[in-house]
Amino acid sequence: MHHLKTMQTADCQKFGMGLIDYLENTFEVDLKSILFAENSNIKTIRSNATKTLTEAVRKYHTARGNSDWLSTETASNNPGAFEVTSNWFMTEDNALDYADLEGDEIIKQMQYISSNMSKMLESKDYGLASFYMFASGFLATTTGGAIAFIGSVLAGMTEAEAIAAGLSTLKGGAIGTIVILVISMIIFFVFLRPAKALGFVVNNTDKNLIVDDFKSSSGDLFMNTGKMESFMQDKEDPSRVKSPWIQIHGKMPWLIDGKLRTGVFAGFYFAEKRDWALYGTDGAMIFSSTDGNLKFAHEFAVPYSASNGTNIKLLENDYSGNAKKVFSDLRQNQKKRVVVSTDDYELTSSINDTSGQECGIIATIHQK
Repeated sequence: MHHLKTMQTADCQKFGMGLIDYLENTFEVDLKSILFAENSNIKTIRSNATKTLTEAVRKYHTARGNSDWLSTETASNNPGAFEVTSNWFMTEDNALDYADLEGDEIIKQMQYISSNMSKMLESKDYGLASFYMFASGFLATTTGGAIAFIGSVLAGMTEAEAIAAGLSTLKGGAIGTIVILVISMIIFFVFLRPAKALGFVVNNTDKNLIVDDFKSSSGDLFMNTGKMESFMQDKEDPSRVKSPWIQIHGKMPWLIDGKLRTGVFAGFYFAEKRDWALYGTDGAMIFSSTDGNLKFAHEFAVPYSASNGTNIKLLENDYSGNAKKVFSDLRQNQKKRVVVSTDDYELTSSINDTSGQECGIIATIHQK
């Protein structure tokens, strides 16, 4: 069996092609003809690849009688104008480690995540899948999965059992949630068009964050060039039928054996240049807390013909500007790594390379 971890030191193209080969061989599926189809736009490619791999994974588990993955129920839907990626839940220690990642460490971490997520899809049940989830650095995906994880730990389950319990709450959505992330990472690693940005935003605060009206051209997500292909979104409270949608949930604490533990949520976004465009992709997003007491902006740029960079900045809670203005301000002073520290918060934003075309970006906010 191919050991994906051995590919981590390879360049992005080689790593991505190895990942495709692994998925094709394991699930007996043809992904290359979809991913490299001529005259297909990225939206069609992503949709077809996600659908085809999901069906292949389901067929794989059906043939083996692996019932965990085969529920026809679904636990969520897609409300976004572009593809939605669920929140991912991790320990606070892991969240702090993300703040320290720089340069090639960013790409290697994303390769490591995609390797383990691909292995998750092959797992015969949620129990084995929980091993690869934990190896990826995550305890759960979606806010509902995180709540199930915490409840299971408090009920006396081991951490591995609790991760499996969290996965089971996704029902038929489990395969889809993982496949969406795997396909996004494959496209990031191997797609031949230049100027791609895969971002990961870590919310180590107790506040739920939104990017207000992000589907609108006048909202708090501004794309100067290129397009946003997928963006993070999850439910604020999955126990409520009409729970509002947010971008990244605030951290969740729990007390066990007299010790306080804390879990932190994060979300991915993926942006790239437009078909036939002469420019790459750059933009900015304003995150606001739902309680109105926190606001910050994150900028990124993979401009194709100039230096890549990123920036991050705390904003006044009554900030009256828009995402376009924020972008203009931050774009002028972007760097490879930016660290902002105040009495209450520390923010970081790092891009792996100022000259590459496949750029990994990690932005974090930590409440002191």
